[in-house]
Amino acid sequence: MTTLAPEFSSCLDTLKHGGSLDGASLEALMDLRRDEQEFLASEWQAIPAGIRIDLMDRVAERTATDVTADFTALGAVAIADEQAQVRRFAIEVLAESMEWRAADKLVRALREDADGLVRTAAAASLEDWAIQADAGLLDPEQAEEIILALRNAATGLDNPAEVRAAALVSVAGVSQEWVEPLISDFYYDEERLLRLAAVAAMGSSGLESWLDFLDEQLQSDDAEFRLAAVTSVGELGIPSTVEAVGALLEDEDDDVVAATIAALGEIGGPVAVDFLEGFLEDADPEYIDAIESALEYARDPAFSGYFEDDDGAEERGRRADHRRFAEENDE
Repeated sequence: MTTLAPEFSSCLDTLKHGGSLDGASLEALMDLRRDEQEFLASEWQAIPAGIRIDLMDRVAERTATDVTADFTALGAVAIADEQAQVRRFAIEVLAESMEWRAADKLVRALREDADGLVRTAAAASLEDWAIQADAGLLDPEQAEEIILALRNAATGLDNPAEVRAAALVSVAGVSQEWVEPLISDFYYDEERLLRLAAVAAMGSSGLESWLDFLDEQLQSDDAEFRLAAVTSVGELGIPSTVEAVGALLEDEDDDVVAATIAALGEIGGPVAVDFLEGFLEDADPEYIDAIESALEYARDPAFSGYFEDDDGAEERGRRADHRRFAEENDE
Protein backbone atom coordinates (compact mmCIF):
# COMPACT_ATOMS: atom_id res chain seq x y z
CA MET A 1 0.00 0.00 0.00
CA THR A 2 1.27 3.47 -0.92
CA THR A 3 2.19 5.65 2.04
CA LEU A 4 2.04 9.27 0.99
CA ALA A 5 3.72 12.16 2.74
CA PRO A 6 1.13 14.28 4.55
CA GLU A 7 2.25 17.44 2.73
CA PHE A 8 1.87 15.72 -0.64
CA SER A 9 -1.58 14.36 0.23
CA SER A 10 -2.71 17.78 1.45
CA CYS A 11 -1.53 19.48 -1.76
CA LEU A 12 -3.25 16.94 -3.95
CA ASP A 13 -6.48 17.25 -2.00
CA THR A 14 -6.37 21.04 -2.31
CA LEU A 15 -5.85 20.83 -6.06
CA LYS A 16 -8.62 18.29 -6.59
CA HIS A 17 -11.05 20.59 -4.79
CA GLY A 18 -10.14 23.53 -7.02
CA GLY A 19 -7.75 25.27 -4.65
CA SER A 20 -4.46 26.95 -5.43
CA LEU A 21 -1.12 26.27 -3.75
CA ASP A 22 1.11 28.90 -2.21
CA GLY A 23 4.82 28.96 -2.94
CA ALA A 24 5.76 26.85 0.05
CA SER A 25 3.12 24.23 -0.72
CA LEU A 26 4.46 23.81 -4.25
CA GLU A 27 7.59 22.29 -2.75
CA ALA A 28 5.59 19.22 -1.73
CA LEU A 29 5.43 18.40 -5.46
CA MET A 30 9.21 18.49 -5.88
CA ASP A 31 11.44 15.41 -5.94
CA LEU A 32 8.52 12.99 -5.93
CA ARG A 33 9.20 9.34 -5.22
CA ARG A 34 8.18 6.82 -7.88
CA ASP A 35 5.13 5.69 -5.89
CA GLU A 36 4.06 9.31 -5.38
CA GLN A 37 4.47 10.01 -9.09
CA GLU A 38 2.37 6.98 -9.97
CA PHE A 39 -0.33 8.00 -7.49
CA LEU A 40 -0.35 11.57 -8.82
CA ALA A 41 -0.74 10.21 -12.36
CA SER A 42 -3.76 8.16 -11.29
CA GLU A 43 -5.39 11.24 -9.72
CA TRP A 44 -4.20 13.91 -12.15
CA GLN A 45 -7.28 14.25 -14.33
CA ALA A 46 -9.42 14.63 -11.20
CA ILE A 47 -7.85 18.07 -10.77
CA PRO A 48 -9.95 20.69 -12.61
CA ALA A 49 -8.44 21.70 -15.96
CA GLY A 50 -8.06 25.36 -15.02
CA ILE A 51 -6.23 24.41 -11.84
CA ARG A 52 -3.88 22.10 -13.77
CA ILE A 53 -3.07 24.89 -16.23
CA ASP A 54 -2.42 27.42 -13.45
CA LEU A 55 -0.33 24.93 -11.48
CA MET A 56 1.92 24.03 -14.39
CA ASP A 57 2.28 27.68 -15.39
CA ARG A 58 3.57 28.49 -11.91
CA VAL A 59 5.77 25.40 -11.77
CA ALA A 60 7.32 26.23 -15.15
CA GLU A 61 8.11 29.75 -13.92
CA ARG A 62 9.57 28.40 -10.68
CA THR A 63 11.70 25.87 -12.53
CA ALA A 64 13.08 28.53 -14.86
CA THR A 65 14.14 30.79 -12.00
CA ASP A 66 15.21 28.32 -9.31
CA VAL A 67 17.92 25.82 -10.22
CA THR A 68 17.21 23.82 -7.04
CA ALA A 69 13.57 23.23 -7.95
CA ASP A 70 13.23 19.73 -9.40
CA PHE A 71 9.72 19.12 -10.71
CA THR A 72 10.76 16.44 -13.21
CA ALA A 73 8.32 13.86 -11.87
CA LEU A 74 5.44 16.35 -11.98
CA GLY A 75 6.38 17.29 -15.54
CA ALA A 76 6.42 13.62 -16.51
CA VAL A 77 2.84 13.32 -15.29
CA ALA A 78 1.61 16.56 -16.84
CA ILE A 79 3.05 15.84 -20.26
CA ALA A 80 0.33 13.22 -20.69
CA ASP A 81 -2.44 15.72 -19.90
CA GLU A 82 -5.44 15.97 -22.21
CA GLN A 83 -4.98 19.75 -22.37
CA ALA A 84 -2.34 20.93 -24.85
CA GLN A 85 -1.62 24.03 -22.77
CA VAL A 86 -0.74 21.86 -19.78
CA ARG A 87 1.54 19.74 -21.96
CA ARG A 88 3.32 22.85 -23.20
CA PHE A 89 4.04 23.92 -19.64
CA ALA A 90 5.21 20.39 -18.89
CA ILE A 91 7.70 20.69 -21.76
CA GLU A 92 9.12 23.83 -20.13
CA VAL A 93 9.51 21.99 -16.85
CA LEU A 94 11.15 18.92 -18.38
CA ALA A 95 13.43 21.12 -20.48
CA GLU A 96 15.14 22.26 -17.28
CA SER A 97 15.71 18.71 -16.04
CA MET A 98 19.03 16.87 -16.34
CA GLU A 99 17.45 13.42 -15.90
CA TRP A 100 17.71 11.15 -18.91
CA ARG A 101 14.07 10.15 -18.47
CA ALA A 102 13.08 13.74 -19.18
CA ALA A 103 14.80 13.55 -22.56
CA ASP A 104 12.82 10.41 -23.38
CA LYS A 105 9.57 12.23 -22.58
CA LEU A 106 10.58 15.14 -24.80
CA VAL A 107 11.45 12.83 -27.69
CA ARG A 108 8.09 11.10 -27.40
CA ALA A 109 6.28 14.45 -27.38
CA LEU A 110 8.17 15.53 -30.48
CA ARG A 111 7.26 12.35 -32.30
CA GLU A 112 3.71 11.73 -31.14
CA ASP A 113 1.93 14.81 -29.76
CA ALA A 114 -1.05 15.95 -31.78
CA ASP A 115 -0.52 19.63 -31.00
CA GLY A 116 1.93 21.50 -33.20
CA LEU A 117 2.92 23.98 -30.49
CA VAL A 118 3.73 21.14 -28.10
CA ARG A 119 5.88 19.46 -30.72
CA THR A 120 7.60 22.77 -31.49
CA ALA A 121 8.40 23.28 -27.81
CA ALA A 122 9.66 19.73 -27.53
CA ALA A 123 11.94 20.20 -30.52
CA ALA A 124 13.37 23.42 -29.10
CA SER A 125 13.95 21.85 -25.69
CA LEU A 126 16.09 19.05 -27.12
CA GLU A 127 18.98 21.27 -28.27
CA ASP A 128 21.19 20.70 -25.22
CA TRP A 129 20.39 16.99 -25.26
CA ALA A 130 21.42 16.80 -28.92
CA ILE A 131 24.75 18.43 -28.09
CA GLN A 132 25.31 15.93 -25.28
CA ALA A 133 24.34 13.09 -27.59
CA ASP A 134 26.79 14.24 -30.25
CA ALA A 135 29.55 14.54 -27.64
CA GLY A 136 29.09 10.94 -26.56
CA LEU A 137 27.83 11.88 -23.10
CA LEU A 138 24.64 9.82 -23.29
CA ASP A 139 23.76 6.18 -23.65
CA PRO A 140 24.38 5.42 -27.37
CA GLU A 141 20.86 4.17 -27.97
CA GLN A 142 19.27 7.22 -26.38
CA ALA A 143 21.69 9.53 -28.20
CA GLU A 144 20.68 7.99 -31.52
CA GLU A 145 16.99 8.36 -30.68
CA ILE A 146 17.34 12.06 -29.84
CA ILE A 147 19.22 12.96 -32.99
CA LEU A 148 17.00 10.81 -35.19
CA ALA A 149 13.84 12.34 -33.76
CA LEU A 150 15.13 15.86 -34.49
CA ARG A 151 16.30 14.91 -37.97
CA ASN A 152 12.95 13.33 -38.83
CA ALA A 153 11.08 16.34 -37.43
CA ALA A 154 13.20 18.76 -39.47
CA THR A 155 12.97 16.82 -42.73
CA GLY A 156 9.36 15.67 -42.44
CA LEU A 157 7.52 17.61 -45.14
CA ASP A 158 4.18 16.93 -43.47
CA ASN A 159 5.30 18.64 -40.27
CA PRO A 160 4.29 22.25 -39.56
CA ALA A 161 6.98 24.76 -40.47
CA GLU A 162 7.29 25.74 -36.78
CA VAL A 163 8.19 22.19 -35.80
CA ARG A 164 10.69 21.80 -38.64
CA ALA A 165 12.31 25.15 -37.84
CA ALA A 166 12.75 24.37 -34.13
CA ALA A 167 14.11 20.92 -34.89
CA LEU A 168 16.71 22.30 -37.31
CA VAL A 169 18.05 24.81 -34.81
CA SER A 170 18.25 22.13 -32.11
CA VAL A 171 20.12 19.69 -34.29
CA ALA A 172 22.39 22.25 -36.00
CA GLY A 173 25.24 21.70 -33.54
CA VAL A 174 25.44 17.99 -34.30
CA SER A 175 28.58 17.02 -36.21
CA GLN A 176 27.00 14.70 -38.76
CA GLU A 177 27.44 15.09 -42.50
CA TRP A 178 23.75 15.62 -43.27
CA VAL A 179 23.43 18.72 -41.06
CA GLU A 180 25.16 21.29 -43.31
CA PRO A 181 23.18 20.36 -46.43
CA LEU A 182 19.98 20.51 -44.41
CA ILE A 183 20.76 24.05 -43.21
CA SER A 184 21.49 25.02 -46.81
CA ASP A 185 18.20 23.52 -48.02
CA PHE A 186 16.30 25.51 -45.41
CA TYR A 187 18.15 28.70 -46.37
CA TYR A 188 16.84 28.48 -49.93
CA ASP A 189 13.36 27.23 -49.05
CA GLU A 190 10.28 29.19 -50.12
CA GLU A 191 8.94 29.15 -46.56
CA ARG A 192 10.11 32.26 -44.72
CA LEU A 193 10.14 30.58 -41.30
CA LEU A 194 12.46 27.85 -42.56
CA ARG A 195 14.84 30.41 -44.05
CA LEU A 196 14.86 32.25 -40.74
CA ALA A 197 15.59 28.98 -38.92
CA ALA A 198 18.52 28.36 -41.24
CA VAL A 199 20.09 31.68 -40.27
CA ALA A 200 19.67 30.85 -36.58
CA ALA A 201 21.05 27.35 -37.16
CA MET A 202 24.21 28.77 -38.72
CA GLY A 203 25.19 30.18 -35.34
CA SER A 204 24.27 27.00 -33.51
CA SER A 205 26.42 25.00 -35.91
CA GLY A 206 29.62 26.73 -34.80
CA LEU A 207 30.90 26.69 -38.40
CA GLU A 208 32.72 29.69 -39.87
CA SER A 209 31.77 28.53 -43.36
CA TRP A 210 28.40 30.27 -42.95
CA LEU A 211 29.90 33.76 -42.55
CA ASP A 212 29.16 34.91 -46.10
CA PHE A 213 25.51 33.94 -45.69
CA LEU A 214 25.30 35.67 -42.32
CA ASP A 215 26.94 38.80 -43.68
CA GLU A 216 24.24 38.89 -46.37
CA GLN A 217 21.52 38.69 -43.74
CA LEU A 218 23.11 41.35 -41.53
CA GLN A 219 22.13 43.70 -44.35
CA SER A 220 18.66 42.27 -44.89
CA ASP A 221 15.63 44.55 -45.22
CA ASP A 222 13.84 42.21 -42.81
CA ALA A 223 14.53 43.00 -39.13
CA GLU A 224 13.92 39.40 -38.06
CA PHE A 225 16.63 38.17 -40.40
CA ARG A 226 19.02 40.85 -39.16
CA LEU A 227 18.23 39.79 -35.60
CA ALA A 228 18.84 36.10 -36.34
CA ALA A 229 22.03 36.90 -38.23
CA VAL A 230 23.61 39.12 -35.58
CA THR A 231 22.73 36.58 -32.90
CA SER A 232 24.38 33.82 -34.92
CA VAL A 233 27.47 35.91 -35.60
CA GLY A 234 27.75 36.53 -31.88
CA GLU A 235 27.54 32.80 -31.21
CA LEU A 236 30.37 32.17 -33.67
CA GLY A 237 32.47 34.87 -31.99
CA ILE A 238 34.74 35.60 -34.94
CA PRO A 239 36.75 38.86 -34.69
CA SER A 240 36.60 39.68 -38.41
CA THR A 241 32.86 40.29 -38.10
CA VAL A 242 33.10 43.13 -35.58
CA GLU A 243 32.78 46.00 -38.06
CA ALA A 244 29.70 44.52 -39.74
CA VAL A 245 28.11 43.79 -36.39
CA GLY A 246 28.94 47.18 -34.90
CA ALA A 247 27.13 48.94 -37.72
CA LEU A 248 23.87 47.48 -36.41
CA LEU A 249 24.08 49.55 -33.24
CA GLU A 250 22.35 52.16 -35.37
CA ASP A 251 19.59 49.76 -36.44
CA GLU A 252 16.02 51.06 -36.38
CA ASP A 253 14.81 47.91 -34.59
CA ASP A 254 15.29 47.82 -30.80
CA ASP A 255 15.60 44.03 -30.67
CA VAL A 256 18.35 44.10 -33.28
CA VAL A 257 20.22 46.75 -31.29
CA ALA A 258 19.96 44.69 -28.10
CA ALA A 259 21.21 41.58 -29.90
CA THR A 260 24.05 43.59 -31.43
CA ILE A 261 25.20 44.72 -27.99
CA ALA A 262 25.27 41.12 -26.80
CA ALA A 263 27.07 39.94 -29.95
CA LEU A 264 29.83 42.54 -29.56
CA GLY A 265 30.35 41.35 -26.01
CA GLU A 266 30.65 37.76 -27.19
CA ILE A 267 33.07 38.58 -30.00
CA GLY A 268 35.12 40.89 -27.81
CA GLY A 269 38.44 42.62 -28.40
CA PRO A 270 39.49 46.28 -28.70
CA VAL A 271 37.33 47.11 -31.72
CA ALA A 272 34.22 45.67 -30.08
CA VAL A 273 35.06 47.60 -26.93
CA ASP A 274 35.39 50.82 -28.96
CA PHE A 275 31.96 50.28 -30.52
CA LEU A 276 30.36 49.59 -27.15
CA GLU A 277 32.04 52.50 -25.36
CA GLY A 278 31.08 54.87 -28.13
CA PHE A 279 27.49 53.68 -28.04
CA LEU A 280 27.39 53.96 -24.25
CA GLU A 281 28.05 57.71 -24.35
CA ASP A 282 24.64 58.57 -25.80
CA ALA A 283 22.74 55.32 -25.24
CA ASP A 284 19.14 55.23 -24.09
CA PRO A 285 18.80 54.20 -20.42
CA GLU A 286 17.20 50.90 -21.42
CA TYR A 287 20.50 49.76 -22.94
CA ILE A 288 22.90 50.81 -20.19
CA ASP A 289 22.96 47.57 -18.21
CA ALA A 290 23.31 45.46 -21.35
CA ILE A 291 26.19 47.58 -22.65
CA GLU A 292 28.06 47.45 -19.36
CA SER A 293 27.63 43.68 -19.20
CA ALA A 294 28.80 43.32 -22.81
CA LEU A 295 31.85 45.48 -22.09
CA GLU A 296 32.78 43.20 -19.21
CA TYR A 297 32.81 40.22 -21.54
CA ALA A 298 34.46 42.09 -24.42
CA ARG A 299 37.40 43.12 -22.22
CA ASP A 300 37.92 39.62 -20.79
CA PRO A 301 40.68 37.80 -22.72
CA ALA A 302 39.34 34.44 -21.56
CA PHE A 303 36.16 34.93 -23.57
CA SER A 304 37.14 37.42 -26.24
CA GLY A 305 37.34 36.36 -29.88
CA TYR A 306 40.08 38.93 -30.45
CA PHE A 307 42.50 36.88 -28.39
CA GLU A 308 42.07 33.68 -30.38
CA ASP A 309 45.06 31.87 -31.79
CA ASP A 310 45.14 28.75 -33.92
CA ASP A 311 43.00 27.08 -31.28
CA GLY A 312 40.20 29.56 -31.85
CA ALA A 313 37.52 26.90 -32.08
CA GLU A 314 38.41 25.70 -28.62
CA GLU A 315 38.20 29.24 -27.28
CA ARG A 316 34.77 29.72 -28.86
CA GLY A 317 33.68 26.53 -27.17
CA ARG A 318 34.85 27.92 -23.84
CA ARG A 319 32.92 31.12 -24.45
CA ALA A 320 29.82 29.14 -25.35
CA ASP A 321 30.11 27.22 -22.10
CA HIS A 322 30.54 30.50 -20.23
CA ARG A 323 27.53 32.01 -21.98
CA ARG A 324 25.31 29.07 -21.08
CA PHE A 325 26.49 29.25 -17.47
CA ALA A 326 25.74 32.96 -17.34
CA GLU A 327 22.28 32.47 -18.79
CA GLU A 328 21.48 29.64 -16.38
CA ASN A 329 22.52 31.78 -13.42
CA ASP A 330 21.12 35.08 -14.62
CA GLU A 331 18.43 35.06 -12.01
